[in-house]
Amino acid sequence: MWIIRVFLLVACVSPLILYYSRRTPSNRKFLLTMLAWYVVYELALSSIKPFLHTTQGYIFEQTIFYLVPYALVFSLGLRLPELGRNELFHVAATAFIIFAGFGFWQFTAYGKFVPTQEFKYPPQIYYLSYAVFVSVVAWIYSKTFVQITNEFRIISGVKFVAQNSIWVYLWHIPFIEIFAIPFYLKYPMVFAFATFLTAIQIRLVKQYLLPNLRSVSLKKNLSSLLTG
Repeated sequence: MWIIRVFLLVACVSPLILYYSRRTPSNRKFLLTMLAWYVVYELALSSIKPFLHTTQGYIFEQTIFYLVPYALVFSLGLRLPELGRNELFHVAATAFIIFAGFGFWQFTAYGKFVPTQEFKYPPQIYYLSYAVFVSVVAWIYSKTFVQITNEFRIISGVKFVAQNSIWVYLWHIPFIEIFAIPFYLKYPMVFAFATFLTAIQIRLVKQYLLPNLRSVSLKKNLSSLLTG
């Protein structure tokens, strides 16, 4: 459930980020500022790691050291629609070079490939650089992906998962513990079961819960909360 906390933390600062974005027309200046903040975050994380093992440090880690990196990711996502194609490729290439560099460093240090997942709590450069690279590449080729989903007639399924991703995520949590099988089997099974339960939930909400509510505002809020 940690992601819900992250959403709430980022929501608290998103108006400030939006304000700064609107006040900074230069994409270069905006991105360099966000990069500078991230460097400060990484340096702070490295310098006070012993403090994080204390009670106060744990609270600090669970708030500030999750808020800062994900707020910066939010900042990048906020700016993506305004970036030109060349700028997008530069961001993706930079992220990939950083990811590959840290991956090679980890490999030489431990003699094996170290998954980015090892650097997720709290998020660090190896984990985030891979995520940014994949996300930006997906954004660049999003129109192509839409065309492919249309050709294979799976666009409705993709839209359903996209619109209800938070519930698919929440439903997948118990299935992670249930299926003790290899990842290549576990992933599709967990995804399928979580999506199936989400579909049942939305069907029940729309057919049985919402029609019985008289309050328009309550109906709207529950629909927004429980469905896509």
